[in-house]
Amino acid sequence: MTATQLLVVTAHPDDEVTNFGGLIYLTAHTGARVTLVCATRGEMGEIADPALATPETLGRVREGELRAACAILGIAELRFLDYRDSGMAGTVPNEDPRAFMRARADEVLRRLVAIIRELRPAVVATFDPTGGSGHPDHMAANRHATAAFDLASQHALPECGPPHAPAALYYAARPAGLREEARAELAARGVSVPEARPINGLRDAERSPITVTVDVMGALEAKRAARAAHRTQVSPMSQVHLLSDGLQRRFTGTEYYHRARPVWRPGDDDDLLLRLLALAPTVGQQPR
Repeated sequence: MTATQLLVVTAHPDDEVTNFGGLIYLTAHTGARVTLVCATRGEMGEIADPALATPETLGRVREGELRAACAILGIAELRFLDYRDSGMAGTVPNEDPRAFMRARADEVLRRLVAIIRELRPAVVATFDPTGGSGHPDHMAANRHATAAFDLASQHALPECGPPHAPAALYYAARPAGLREEARAELAARGVSVPEARPINGLRDAERSPITVTVDVMGALEAKRAARAAHRTQVSPMSQVHLLSDGLQRRFTGTEYYHRARPVWRPGDDDDLLLRLLALAPTVGQQPR
């Protein structure tokens, strides 16, 4: 079996498209193996059409949607951690003892270390510490994946397999104000776009700085198809095809990442992600 080159750790079905879809697709189409670890089945998500699911069946339905999206993006293997969706910050589902945000850190750490040591990826990718949206499950995925990345190379937890040191850890990032710029352009065109949810008081300035950008225009149709596979989920930005060409290129045709390991320092160049995944050089690899 081809060794996993890219291991992506997310929280819910559809995160893989929104945050990493182009990177996944382009990596898979170099012939490299991509594995996705999803912490939950998104049981607390919205239901766009009551004919598609009920609150009781949503987790099972979203698993099916995720498997369809994985096939479109070229993901070779999908693994669930089998925790429950915690829901948005400050909601009742946060209190569910099965919620991912309440999982014991040592338990999640062992599971992720075992996966890293088994699959031996070159690159691990996950959310940045803000979770991108302040969602508690996204933030938990960052904490646990980062801790597992750091521990996997050490001789601790021998029961989880022989040590393996991936070459790099990357966080999904986003330019400050880009989502709001897209929202404003759609609104100016008369497209009804719901207001953005608050994100636990986090500000764009607190997000991880971008160290590398990836031109994913070649993956745009696959990203759209994979996003459409998540039929139960309504995206406020589902009308991105109506954006101007330039903004669409920046919003969905480019993906942005921060190199967390090896730790990026201001002034560093960063082409490590592209080299490790054998991707073509892209414009704008400097931080923004």
